[in-house]
Amino acid sequence: MDTIRKYTTKYGKYALWIALLCTELLIGYLTQSHVIAIGVAILGVISAICSAEGWYATHFVFLVYAAGSIAIAWHHQLYGEVVAMSISALGSLIAIITWRKNLRKQTVRTRELTWGKWILTLLGFIIIEVIAYLCITHFGGELPFLNSIVMGLTITAEFLFMMRYCESYILYFIDDIALMLIWALTGNWLLMCSCAISTLFTIYGMRNWKRLLPQKGR
Repeated sequence: MDTIRKYTTKYGKYALWIALLCTELLIGYLTQSHVIAIGVAILGVISAICSAEGWYATHFVFLVYAAGSIAIAWHHQLYGEVVAMSISALGSLIAIITWRKNLRKQTVRTRELTWGKWILTLLGFIIIEVIAYLCITHFGGELPFLNSIVMGLTITAEFLFMMRYCESYILYFIDDIALMLIWALTGNWLLMCSCAISTLFTIYGMRNWKRLLPQKGR
C-alpha cells in the first residue's frame, strides 16, 4: 500500500503538470493567440514548475521565458515589465553561478528572512515602485500604477529568489495576481491564464521551499 501511494503521489504530480501544459495549449488555440505568446505561456508554466521544485535548471528555462516576455511587454508598451524582466534575467545569470555552491542533488538549499531583512525588503520594494511609476508615466507607458507595482515586486522577488529565500514566493504570489490584472486589461487572455497557473505553483513553492531548508542553521 505504501508503494502504491508513493508512485501515485509521484506520477500523479507529473500527470498534473502535463495536464496544465495541455490546458495552456488549448487556451492558446481557442483564443487564436500568436505562436510566440503560446510559447511564452508554456515556458512560464515550465519555469514555475522548476522554480517551485528548487531545481537548478529553472534559471536556464527562465532566460528563454524572459526573452519572450520582454518582446510581448514591449509590444503592449508595458515598459515597467520590460525593465523588470530584464533585471530578472540578469538575476538568473548571477544565480547560475551562486546556486552552484548551494545545491543538493541539483536542488537548492533554501533559507529564511529575519524580521530586519523583511523591513529592508519592503523598503527596497517601495523605492523601486516609486521610481518605476515616475519613469513609466514620464515615458507614456500603459497602466503605470499596476506596471510599477509589478516591476517592484518582480525585481524584489527575483533578488530574494537569487539569494535562496523562501519568502520570495510570497512576493511572487502577489506579483502573479497583479500580472493577471495587467494581461486581462490588455486583452491577452492566454498570458492571464498562464499567470493563474503560475499562481498554483507559487503556492506549492511556498510549501516546498520550506521543506528544502537545511536541518541545522538557516
